[in-house]
Amino acid sequence: IQPRLPKNIIYYRDGVSDPQFLEVQEYELEKIELAFDDAYTELMANGTLDSFDYEEKPKVDITALVCVKRHGIRFHPLKGKADKNENCPPGTHVESVVTSPFFMDFYLQSHAAIKGTAKPCRYFVLRNDMNMSMHDLRTLTHELCYTYVRAPCGVSYASPAYYADRLCER
Repeated sequence: IQPRLPKNIIYYRDGVSDPQFLEVQEYELEKIELAFDDAYTELMANGTLDSFDYEEKPKVDITALVCVKRHGIRFHPLKGKADKNENCPPGTHVESVVTSPFFMDFYLQSHAAIKGTAKPCRYFVLRNDMNMSMHDLRTLTHELCYTYVRAPCGVSYASPAYYADRLCER
């Protein structure tokens, strides 16, 4: 198997407040690009990558989303659509009215609350080099909420950010 660099990176970030979005866009995403360039240079230098596969230095497409859990928004289901706790069903999403006029963003309630009111996560798309549609971003994000290995059901936000949270606690 011939090693290859990724063409795309999807990056989920948590713990960022609105004023820090620009910092993430300018600093963190630039560091990801620099790390990609460094990996390319090192792998080409040691012969791990085949120079025939790369006519020129590749560029990685980055799609970056920020998960915001601290907000006061709650959604209530339409009549007959509630779960046993009177919450919206998992997968409920909102992409208009209460979203930002400045960012591509959406709310997603990916989980069923064990008790009480389920709280949706808000996702801001800070960069979308892959030109993914809102539907595709939302679907991918929702599916990632079901890949957290310590839970037999969906978790409240995308598992890559969930794993990062757990690592930061250690």
